[in-house]
Amino acid sequence: MRNLKIILARVAIFIATLIFSNHAWANSLGVDPLYVEILPGKSTAVRVTNFSDIDTPVELFIDERVVDQTGKQFRKDAEDAFIIFPPQAIIKANKTQVFRIQTLRKDLNESQSYFLSVRQIPVDLGQEEGSVRLQVVFAFDVAVHLIPRGVKAKPIIDQVKLTSLEIAPESELGETSTTVPAVELTLRNDGNKFLYLQDQNYIASGINADGSPMEPIEWSADEILSAVKVVLVNPGTSRTFKLPLPKGPNPKEISIKIRPRK
Repeated sequence: MRNLKIILARVAIFIATLIFSNHAWANSLGVDPLYVEILPGKSTAVRVTNFSDIDTPVELFIDERVVDQTGKQFRKDAEDAFIIFPPQAIIKANKTQVFRIQTLRKDLNESQSYFLSVRQIPVDLGQEEGSVRLQVVFAFDVAVHLIPRGVKAKPIIDQVKLTSLEIAPESELGETSTTVPAVELTLRNDGNKFLYLQDQNYIASGINADGSPMEPIEWSADEILSAVKVVLVNPGTSRTFKLPLPKGPNPKEISIKIRPRK
């Protein structure tokens, strides 16, 4: 048991990934901003603040974000696309370190998306006989978009069909998931700029099972973020995802129009 506790203590890592806010912090570290847009060949800055009373080492690295049609997200090393200065630093207690991110790719005809990871470097806590020393390591992902001038997203609905969606319970205290009616959409981005699914307004209409016209349905940005885990759609790619239908309508036919959310 003692050996197991020591192993668990050595490997315990807490990852805090916050994308859709301007800044984030987790106990001892804070990162600002968590979303940046850069012109090709230009640079930006990310500030990391150490709120603790001890010096903290951190490192930065960058990966390209690749999302397939099902919404599965992959990371590809992109160190050849950026210069990060400094790539590592020891941030003094209660101080802020500024990191510069310089893009190397200048001639682009479409946007490219990345994660800049800011990670606390684990330090050797040593071992004490009969005790367990737990180290929590924090990491943040900054959403970085490399955007040439003049690019635009062009979302197009390719396919719509009625289906069902499994909703996970809000807690794990004996609750089970539920299955609700849903609509499945395949969206194609024919533009040369990325888009986020929640930035589009989806308006559903159709015919109910009894032949009556269905009242129009719209989903809020929060409802889309709750239903879809990864919302990025890269240029020239397609994405299939599901949105739950509200209680009441019983459509046998459905269609969806899309427009940018104001």
